[in-house]
Amino acid sequence: MGGENFAGGPRRGVRPSPTAGQASLEYIAVISLVAALLLLAAPAVGAPSIADGVARGIRIGLCVVDDDICTREDAAAAGLPPCQLDSATRGYDARVTVFSIEGGSRDTLTGYRNSNGSFSLMWSASGSLGVAIGADLPFVPVSRDGAVRAKLTAARGWTFPDEASMRGFVAGMPKSAADQARWPAAWHTVEGSLQGEAELKAKAGKLDLEKLGLASEDILGARITRDGTVTMYASMHVEGPEKTWAAMPSTGPGRESAVMELTLNGASPRTVALRVIEPSEQNSRLTETVYRVPLNGILPPPPWKIPAQARFFGTIERNVYSYSDTTRGVSGELGLGVKLGVDAKLVNIRRTLIDATARTGSDKDRSRFDCLDQLR
Repeated sequence: MGGENFAGGPRRGVRPSPTAGQASLEYIAVISLVAALLLLAAPAVGAPSIADGVARGIRIGLCVVDDDICTREDAAAAGLPPCQLDSATRGYDARVTVFSIEGGSRDTLTGYRNSNGSFSLMWSASGSLGVAIGADLPFVPVSRDGAVRAKLTAARGWTFPDEASMRGFVAGMPKSAADQARWPAAWHTVEGSLQGEAELKAKAGKLDLEKLGLASEDILGARITRDGTVTMYASMHVEGPEKTWAAMPSTGPGRESAVMELTLNGASPRTVALRVIEPSEQNSRLTETVYRVPLNGILPPPPWKIPAQARFFGTIERNVYSYSDTTRGVSGELGLGVKLGVDAKLVNIRRTLIDATARTGSDKDRSRFDCLDQLR
């Protein structure tokens, strides 16, 4: 606008008013005063929604000035998926050992609240078969144990437009989960994994009182969505050292994960993503960073090059969650002519978003106001 008027022609002989800057400052001052009065007066007259609306309008204005991601439309235009605002996981995890042969099962249901107003559910069921080894240490009530197991997991996910729809689905389970005509699944997943575990156990007779363990897991799987899109993934997870008292929540640094995902359009690569999850603050906080690169038919780069390519050609999403795992478990062994070991847990995990940023083809990490505004 430096040398043109609003009609597009050049300006000639026009001098700026000496009071133009003063008028702008006065305008800002008046707006600020009105906003402050509304914020103070609205609760007094029984209209807190007015104050909330003004405060939110100011926050959106600051978001626009900072060039952050302010609305759902901004997020969609930048190619960003909705945030998971919070989630809760409930279920069980149980294993039985006879001689050195171990069999196990895990069944969980996870609910998510998303930033676009939708709700999601994931049901996951798995079975495992493995070999357990162990030995008691001399002179002390402590044993060394380890296990190697193969695991097969099937999962299914649903997306609902609102919370009422999700609650109706949950109320009808398990029949609703099998009713594909009324409740079609958004996606299905099948994966296989190889797990390794090592533990030290403090015992009272045959009952395990305390455990200190370290575990790892490698996974290969595929997810198929309702429209036929296929995503193949490989992941590595390391957890521990984790300390567990009988019937008490486990404590430890948490589970570190790295997942590489390749999404196909037919037989042609469409996108590749590297997802890194890092625990902190004694496993009370998780930071998930997703490096995503469009491929448009070309072969994906090796995993160590994905972060650099995402910085220049793709997106980098970073979400920070508060994390609470109050899973409780008991375990023990009985000698009844046959060695029998039992390990059972009630799974109880909660996760809540506390910060979200995204980098979309620039050097700036943009705050995701479209997600964080809903947590206030």
